[in-house]
Amino acid sequence: MKLFFTPTSPYARKLRVLIRQKQLQVTEVLVNPWQGDKLDNPLGKIPYLLQENPQLPEAAQLLVDSRVITQYLDQQPSDHSLLIPEENAMRFQVLSIEAMADGIADATAAMVMAMRVDSEFASEKWFDWQQQKIIKTIEWLDHQLQDSFWLVGDQMTVADVALVCALDFINFRRPDISWQQHGPSLHEWFDCCLKAKHFVDTDPRLADWLSDKAICLSQIPSPTNNQASGNGDSESTS
Repeated sequence: MKLFFTPTSPYARKLRVLIRQKQLQVTEVLVNPWQGDKLDNPLGKIPYLLQENPQLPEAAQLLVDSRVITQYLDQQPSDHSLLIPEENAMRFQVLSIEAMADGIADATAAMVMAMRVDSEFASEKWFDWQQQKIIKTIEWLDHQLQDSFWLVGDQMTVADVALVCALDFINFRRPDISWQQHGPSLHEWFDCCLKAKHFVDTDPRLADWLSDKAICLSQIPSPTNNQASGNGDSESTS
């Protein structure tokens, strides 16, 4: 399998973290997103995955959209647990939060792109609308951490991976958006998760030699009492 990616994409980073967590044999191919005519994906969007399975017809080799690819990768043989639960209620909760996290990244990316081009629709009101999407979603997700360290269940899922990538994308591209004050519990959780080796290894701001300073996901500390039960500040944002 080959994953075609750009290191600044939060959607690609989500997949790269998943690949490392499950220790899958996937070749990562760095591509230029602006060379759409040279990409296998007819949409010209990144990331995408080529299965390279001779038993499949050519049309079935290509997988597009990161949320499709996460489900495919999670079903690959691995000694590690699933990041998308099989039980229906938890499964759809995880997929829904993954979509919310991607929505945060979508709004951030839209603002970044609008700042790079002369766009008529990118008014101050439009920018405020995008930021409100981010803030309201962060406030909602902050409330989900009141009773558990992880967003869904008692272990890491793709919902957690997607949200860490989305929040760090804000820090990377739009550090002026002070999302932390709208999600105090989320901020503490994010800082803890971001130290995990797979997130450090895929940080677009860091060189490869820094990865030896990271910690393993299994070394993430247990939640404190405040994280488990919530506090006054976090309740005020819910």
